[in-house]
Amino acid sequence: MNDHLTMNGVRRWVLIDPDRYDDINLVKHPRQRVDLGALKVEIQKKWILDRNPGAEVEAIAEDVLKFRPPDIAR
Repeated sequence: MNDHLTMNGVRRWVLIDPDRYDDINLVKHPRQRVDLGALKVEIQKKWILDRNPGAEVEAIAEDVLKFRPPDIAR
């Protein structure tokens, strides 16, 4: 889904996922074997920026259910 949204112009991303890309993911995600062992958010960030160098991508390697965003100064 990220791929399609990127190709359709979505520029601002916050990716949250603690998982690493492993061999079982080769069937589900169109990425390369060279990426095995890397954080999924970093792989996706690299892909997004390759397709849209002007995109803003924040990659957070944490569980979304446990993630606590920092306080935003007002």
